[in-house]
Amino acid sequence: MDFRVLSTVRKEMVGEYLGGNTVKNLVPRAKEIGKASTAGEIGIDGMFEVKHPDIDYVIVEYKYGSSKLRKTRDGLQMSDSWLRGDKTRYNRIEKFVGGDPMKTESIRAALRSGRVEKWLVHTDPFGQTSIGILDEFGKLKSEQVSKLLWGKK
Repeated sequence: MDFRVLSTVRKEMVGEYLGGNTVKNLVPRAKEIGKASTAGEIGIDGMFEVKHPDIDYVIVEYKYGSSKLRKTRDGLQMSDSWLRGDKTRYNRIEKFVGGDPMKTESIRAALRSGRVEKWLVHTDPFGQTSIGILDEFGKLKSEQVSKLLWGKK
């Protein structure tokens, strides 16, 4: 199917739906946690708790078509500083988990110790999805290394 004729909001919905299915298929035993932002809001799109020797959480940003990660006052969307809200004090992790202080600290501790993978899940206009692994600055890693998906560091 060609999704190019859809409105921007519907394209976002397609990206989140197909991207979400991709994540669930790749990590079937992952537990989805938290509450995603509403359409058009710049927030965390998905977060999963995983049981893996090297990874505790996967934080996901879904994008459709030519959509890109946005620059914010806290840094690039999906960067560690953006997740924590370093400049604005808007803690996106805390908001995503509904203000749960224990869950927030667990995720922040995992982020500090390198036990979080951040994925950019992109859906193209024909419904094909791809995953990019993001670094602490929200940039695609030059080497697509996932401890969770491909098992190598």
